[in-house]
Amino acid sequence: MVRLADSMLERNPGDPRLWTVRGVAQARQRQESESLASFRKALELSPNYLPALQGAAQIAYSRHDPGAPDWLRRIIAQDPANSTAHAMLGALAAESHDCRTAVSEFAQAASAIRGNAPALLQLGRCYVSLKNPEAARAAFQDAIKLAPSEEQNYVDLGILDIEQKQPQSAVEAVNEGLRLLPNSARLYAIRGAAHTWLNDPERAAQDFDKAEALEPEQLYGSVGLSMLLRQGEHLPEAIAILRNKIAEHPKNATLTFLLADTLIRAGIEPGQPSFDEAVHLLEQSIALNPQFRKARVSLGKLYLQASRTEEAARQFREAVRLDPKDRSALTQLALLLRRTGKVREADATVAELKKLMAEDTGH
Repeated sequence: MVRLADSMLERNPGDPRLWTVRGVAQARQRQESESLASFRKALELSPNYLPALQGAAQIAYSRHDPGAPDWLRRIIAQDPANSTAHAMLGALAAESHDCRTAVSEFAQAASAIRGNAPALLQLGRCYVSLKNPEAARAAFQDAIKLAPSEEQNYVDLGILDIEQKQPQSAVEAVNEGLRLLPNSARLYAIRGAAHTWLNDPERAAQDFDKAEALEPEQLYGSVGLSMLLRQGEHLPEAIAILRNKIAEHPKNATLTFLLADTLIRAGIEPGQPSFDEAVHLLEQSIALNPQFRKARVSLGKLYLQASRTEEAARQFREAVRLDPKDRSALTQLALLLRRTGKVREADATVAELKKLMAEDTGH
């Protein structure tokens, strides 16, 4: 078919229909780069030629080509009810963390995503981001119906229920998943967390032990157990568990952060060895994972306690750079800026916080 299109193009090189036929034939032979080049040529000749737009958009979408959104919008300009194009735009927006656009596009693609579990999972996560837990729950539950053997669907629903302080619902969701996925360490860890919320430490510990046995290298069980102990009167035991795990995994940023956080919970003051250890652990955690925002905010607070204001400001600013919506980092930065007399920058930071709070309330 490609050869036939090439021979016809020798006589009619300006025909966008022939370039499109060539692109379709190349796509069928899995020559994606060549196919996309053919569709591009067709669109140079006829920018709104719908079959070429559809072919180019399909390949560009699958390859995460930056031209995909533009081609999809041009399809929708000609065919506003094209649910497939809206669904693709929704998925791309979700991947870019533009959840408002994603939800809007998915809303116009109801027929296309109704049977698409990955799209429903994306939609649910966006609803979580936009603080619409009930809509998120419905999306996750629909994803589970479509893909009952997909672990991630249960993980997201269980985490949502815990975050919404509905641990019993989380237990029920995870139980459903474990019936089909009895060797899922992640699901056992989430159920353990839910039992922690339900003040059932015995079952929580059993679940964390099971998670540890299934995937010891992932640290689900040890991290979960240490977090369980941190909830009550067992901080020394949590510290001991974390020290042992760090000895086994000295380059794990999460473990070093958790030990520092547990030391902080136990009560530390500048000048104490435990304070210096917590600072060192947080610095180590950030060195292992420079994107670890929570570690940066915690380290900034300790620097502030030790009157290391410039270093504290640096950590808070970096946390805000990593996530401009990190309310904890913004709050700490605003307080520090006011304390150090940087009123204009403090006012700008407070204004950003107010804007985020207005978004939360929909005003």
